[in-house]
Amino acid sequence: LIGGALTIGTVVGTLPAGVLAQKIGLRRLLAVCFGTAALFNALRLVWLSEPAQIVLAFLAGLVMCCWGVCYLPALARLTTEVNRTSAFSLTYSVSIGTSVLGGIASGYLPLWFKAAGFASQPADAKRIILLAACGVALSSLVPLLFLQIPAQSSREPDLSRAGRHWLRMLNRHSFLARFVPLMALWAGVLAAFTPF
Repeated sequence: LIGGALTIGTVVGTLPAGVLAQKIGLRRLLAVCFGTAALFNALRLVWLSEPAQIVLAFLAGLVMCCWGVCYLPALARLTTEVNRTSAFSLTYSVSIGTSVLGGIASGYLPLWFKAAGFASQPADAKRIILLAACGVALSSLVPLLFLQIPAQSSREPDLSRAGRHWLRMLNRHSFLARFVPLMALWAGVLAAFTPF
């Protein structure tokens, strides 16, 4: 129920997050995401009743989807056509690498906390680790304050006759019809098998 509430919150929040990103800007929406996601997830560690967990998971999903909505446009605006592919590659590899390192560290932290006398019960150690993780996530607001994301250009590209023809062809064979089923399959497989 809690995992489902998180997922439903993410689904419900995705389209409004796109509208909100256009209205208030990517940087502001990312700041809202980082701040409130850390808060909701910290509350989930101290407010343990099942109804509260379900509501907080839904709210966390609502705000955490903003990251996925803002990430790609922000990266595209912060790069040029020449270095964009390398930037995407670098961010994905860093993300995977830090996830591996974080997984290893968090696997050993309960043992280290127990040895140091910080937490006698495994649940206490995990709560401390997760609260610290919320603090680290909240600290991401500091570099975000100094990040200047250029505004999206409102000028339409000047298309030649051939360019207009290709644009009409793309519109007939909608991007959504081609790409969304692939992403739905990818996300469905990840959501179905990650818990195991």
